[in-house]
Amino acid sequence: MGKLAGVNLTKAIIESLKPKAAMFRVPDAERHGLSIQVTPAGVLSWVLRFRVHGRQVNHTLGRWPEITVAQARKLASALLAGIAEGKDPAAIKKAERKAETVAELVARFKKEHLPTPKPGTSVNMSASRTSG
Repeated sequence: MGKLAGVNLTKAIIESLKPKAAMFRVPDAERHGLSIQVTPAGVLSWVLRFRVHGRQVNHTLGRWPEITVAQARKLASALLAGIAEGKDPAAIKKAERKAETVAELVARFKKEHLPTPKPGTSVNMSASRTSG
């Protein structure tokens, strides 16, 4: 069986990576498709490369050191398992971005579930809140 391309990424190896003029990636030898990306500004991010419907996708998992080597490998394994089941992580991420914000949920809750006070009541309620 052939040797996996990449480096066995460890904390020491990642900390030794220095930015270059162009962005570069160092692949992990232990988890296929996982790499640490280094930008010219020195930002280190975990990236998982895979194919969905024949199209190559780069999915950012998060930044180093917020996500450790072990956590990145675990996240990559979970995402790859989902992909094997036919899930598309990019579509899931896009749907999460379209989800309602807390402010939108509160406004909808007030509109749908709270009684509408009479016009004079809302003025009295506002006055009592500010005078306290």
